[in-house]
Amino acid sequence: MTIKDAMVEYSANHIGDVVKHTDIVEAISSKHGIKESSIQPADYEISLTTNDNPKVFERIDRGLYKCLGDITEVRHNNSEQIQLLAKLEKDLARMELKHFPSTFLSIIDKTKNEVVISKVLAFLLNPLNTTIKILQGILRLESVGEDELANELDITGYIDDKVTEISLDAGRIDLFFKFDNCWIVIENKIDSFENGEQTERYVECVEQLNGDGIKTVFLYLKPRYNVSQPKNNRRFVVILYEELLEILKRCSIYDFKHKENYVFLEDFITHMEGYIMTKNVLEFGKDIEFYMQNKRTLNIIRNSYLKQCYLVKDLLLRKLEEILPEYELYSASGYIQIYKDTWYNDRKNGLHYEVLFPPEIIGRDVSVDIVLHVEKAAKRYADSLAGICKSIEKTVTLDFSDSDSAEESINEIVGIVKKVAKEYTQEIDSLLSGS
Repeated sequence: MTIKDAMVEYSANHIGDVVKHTDIVEAISSKHGIKESSIQPADYEISLTTNDNPKVFERIDRGLYKCLGDITEVRHNNSEQIQLLAKLEKDLARMELKHFPSTFLSIIDKTKNEVVISKVLAFLLNPLNTTIKILQGILRLESVGEDELANELDITGYIDDKVTEISLDAGRIDLFFKFDNCWIVIENKIDSFENGEQTERYVECVEQLNGDGIKTVFLYLKPRYNVSQPKNNRRFVVILYEELLEILKRCSIYDFKHKENYVFLEDFITHMEGYIMTKNVLEFGKDIEFYMQNKRTLNIIRNSYLKQCYLVKDLLLRKLEEILPEYELYSASGYIQIYKDTWYNDRKNGLHYEVLFPPEIIGRDVSVDIVLHVEKAAKRYADSLAGICKSIEKTVTLDFSDSDSAEESINEIVGIVKKVAKEYTQEIDSLLSGS
């Protein structure tokens, strides 16, 4: 990577941040192996007109720069830009993006949660809820090789003691199904590996419980991409989610005693195929092709967006400075801190009002928080200031989707901060001074 490209990349990745010259040099040198003496942020300042380098930094102070992103590449309102945008819009309209299905587990944000998925399996594999054919199919898998036992398995021999998960001194066994002629123990792994000697302990504890010598089948369930293996591979047999899903797909609604439960099986199949089975599968679809063909244009557009985000935050900072001349202000990519020099502050550490917002602030329904933070250097005042903190804390949802809305939203934030400072600063000063 060239020095120019490295400068642009660094600035784009830290847009809005104020960084030291030494931090820029060290980061670029360590990442790209570029000689430190060759890295000169001053050659890329926005105020510099003596070269054609991208203008990616604004000098704030000696050795201190604000990252702007590459603003020289962003071209507005010319015919080439309009043509590029029209082409992108047309290509996007034709493109089908990968669709992740809506399932119960995705709705509750448990797409790959092993504990929750184990509970779903406990319901689906329980023959009283669904069908005996599922457990029979598992026993007939080539890797398991228990065809005779599968033939003997009968729902009348199922012991419904409401325990499909069992906690032992050795840990929690995910799935445990009892019949009068066999027990089936299943350890469920999706992305995780065995914890210590888990399977060894499970075999030992289950055999202690099994005083009647009932045949026990130990299974280790995982997706194909998970390379883990049971430590006790003498007793635990690996079966794959891919195999289990094929068994589930062969079940029909007519196999179910309670047909209303069939919808849960369908939902589980959809979920596993949509969220688990696709992991580590190479899929270079139309979306990847689109990105490769339009990468430069998309980067230009994104830099334009990030630059406007920076300008919005910079305008907010300047307006706050105008109404609060007696305060110190510190700005970073996602917040602005406001404090007096007597408030025990070292920039981010201490007591300060704070306006928090998303670094990529442009958009609709943007959440902005106004709070009083009591951190580190001022921690001894935390209890005394708790009531004020609670009174000040406020969240507003604002519109930054166009320039007019952004200015209105900035003015609203400034108004709230001005009111807060007027109402609480004197009280805070009195408390800090002990008067």
